Amino acid sequence: MKTITLFLIFGFLVSCGPKEVHVYNDEQKQKTVDKTNLVIVKKVISGDSIELEDGRIVKYIHVTAPQKGEKHFDLAKDANTLLVVTRAKNKVFLEFGEEKRDQDGRYLAYVFAPTPLLHYCFVNKELIEYGYAKVTATPPNKKYLDLFLSSEQRAKTKQLNIWKP
Repeated sequence: MKTITLFLIFGFLVSCGPKEVHVYNDEQKQKTVDKTNLVIVKKVISGDSIELEDGRIVKYIHVTAPQKGEKHFDLAKDANTLLVVTRAKNKVFLEFGEEKRDQDGRYLAYVFAPTPLLHYCFVNKELIEYGYAKVTATPPNKKYLDLFLSSEQRAKTKQLNIWKP
């Protein structure tokens, strides 16, 4: 089981290469990531949250991963860790939503991990697309929601990870 899990996560990491690293705006056109929002990740909290070096907690917009004690928690957290820590060397770019914080005081953001080829892996999308998390609309933040919903549908169709029967 552990071997299969590692194999799936490795495939997930490899897939976050040049063909998967486009950043989309509302019209689904490629854009440039704002490099002024580069932050250092202190630790991965779960499959949908990170703690920054300055102590801020960031919750990924529209992403809900299994929580501690739930089935697939470790799998989702490991996938997030591989993207943010292993692949991006603890550095990510943040794009904040219209609503900057949730009811728990966490910052809400779209998270982009730089890759060795100077592209950006859209962490929110990858976690959803490979079945490590579900989409949860978080109004008024609606940017990328359609992209995430189509990614979730692909994961459901392929019965990936949390979508396995």
